Order: sequence, then C-alpha cells, then structure tokens
Amino acid sequence: MANRRAPALHAQGEAASLFIAAEAAVETVRNQLPARPARLRRLLDAFALGEALPGSTRPADLVAALTEVRTSIYSAEGYAAECASMWREAVATAWIAAALARRKRASPGAAGLAGLLHRAGEALALQAVSSQEATAALLLDPATRAQFCADHGAELTQALARSWRLAAAVAAAMAGWRRVGESAALADEARIVYAGHTLATRSLFSDFRAPGLESALADTLGLSAADLISLQPELDSIRDAAVRFKA
Repeated sequence: MANRRAPALHAQGEAASLFIAAEAAVETVRNQLPARPARLRRLLDAFALGEALPGSTRPADLVAALTEVRTSIYSAEGYAAECASMWREAVATAWIAAALARRKRASPGAAGLAGLLHRAGEALALQAVSSQEATAALLLDPATRAQFCADHGAELTQALARSWRLAAAVAAAMAGWRRVGESAALADEARIVYAGHTLATRSLFSDFRAPGLESALADTLGLSAADLISLQPELDSIRDAAVRFKA
C-alpha cells in the first residue's frame, strides 16, 4: 500500500465537491462493510486467556486473526503511514485493555476486542475519503480529513458492531470509550478501553505528556495508583511488542 501523492486542495469549490463526494462514500462503506473475520473467536480467546502479543514465537493462527482485522479495517490507499500508526495504537490498546480488565475482574475478551476496534470507525471513514481522493486526484487538507473521520467514526463503529454481530459488551465499549467523563453509567469495559487508549498513546508517542495521568486513570477505573504502577512492566512489554509487531 503505497503512499499516494496528489496536489492539495486550494479552490473552495473543489474542496466542497470532494467533501460532498466523501460524504456519499461513507454511505457506500456503511453498506459494504468488510465481512466478519473468520478468526474473530481466536482474538477473543487470546484476550480472555491473557496470551501475549505475538513476538518471536509468533503463533500463526493469532497472527492470521490480527492480519484479517488489519487488512479489512486499518488499511486505506495512500495512507500507509497513518494506518500503520493507527494499527499500532489499536494493538497496544487491545492488549493493555485486556490486562486492565483482568486486574478489574471485568471481561478481558470484551475489553481487548473493543480496544482493537476502538478506532475502526475512523479507519473506515478514512477509506471513504481515500476512495474519493483517488477518483478526484485531489486531497483534503489534513485538518479537514481528520475532522471528517472523527465526525463519521461513531456511526461507522456502530454499523460495524451490528454487521459483525459483536457481543453487547464489546459494542458498548467500542461506542462508549469516548464518553468517559460525560456519563457515569458507562460499563467497566468502556472505561477500560479509554484507559488502554490513553496509556497506549502515552507509551507509543513520546510527545504525549500528562502529569498525574496514573492518578486520574486510577480514579476512572476504580483502582489505586499503586495498581497501575504495578502493571507498568507488563505495559512496557506490550508497547515494545506493538512497535515490533507487523501484521
């Protein structure tokens, strides 16, 4: 998947035309979602059983299960670097969320799978943008593209959860993690995915700084700061594995 090069948009009319076309393409993506991966159960089992992210041993069936998700969701023509970054974050979030769920005695399978798919809607929206940019041989500016994907992420996340017949706990965590802080009624798995995303972001991107993060996340999860600190070696291992892992 090569990075595509095309002129950035400058004319307001061209920008509006491409934006409208991308809006229509979202409907197409929603109606033609990728098929449910045949090995999705393998991923749930891996999270539930506490399997490590594949490293040197690389169990073939688990790698194949992850590759199905990577190929169908976190892949958009012309955005290889962006998709690779999003995929690393998704993988790290999944394994961190599963680890936190075990500590919380929540469902590591539901939290892990929701973590792996927590930005699936944005990735699918990027596929819609990419298809229209290729047709027009023009690009949306980065800020507009990012906002477009954010705006359509929730609806495509919900559509994917329905299409793949995901368990209610998984779908609720996929949709609810962004609402942490807005609602006290969210399930543990949604809070866990939020914490997993935050910790993955901090671990993977060195320019992300948040003093007092552990204390704030501990409050969100109903854990002690000591609980999170005790998990740090495992979280560091997950980060290192996510950076190395190629699917």
